[in-house]
Amino acid sequence: MNIQEAAVALARVAHELWRTEMAKEGWRYGPTYDESKRLHDALVPFDELHPTDKRWTRTCLDEVAAELLAGVEYPRGDDREFVPEEMIVGMRVGCTEGDDEGTVQSWVVTPEGCLDTITVRWDDGEVTEACAEERVLRRVWNG
Repeated sequence: MNIQEAAVALARVAHELWRTEMAKEGWRYGPTYDESKRLHDALVPFDELHPTDKRWTRTCLDEVAAELLAGVEYPRGDDREFVPEEMIVGMRVGCTEGDDEGTVQSWVVTPEGCLDTITVRWDDGEVTEACAEERVLRRVWNG
């Protein structure tokens, strides 16, 4: 799927959301727009829209599709988020800001299977919990 195809898919979804909201506000389909009667000629399925309305909706969402694409990232390597499958009690971790290091004591997994919090005993004896999603911990490689 390219950006244009994604924009059309987003336009379809956005149009259906718009139709739902308009209906909640009392608008209904009419062959011509009439604000006083709350009639709107665009309250049809996306494929039935006038070509100009389709183009307008799609054009508005081209930028959104590009931003969505730019915002998707699946980090790998040392900077990736910790995952439950790699967690081991005693695993060495460090703080992303500074040189503090410690060992993993325990962790909590969300119902969706992602790490929620990681409990670390730092080398100075302090024990803290870190939100895994915030990526405040880094991997420490022994060797």
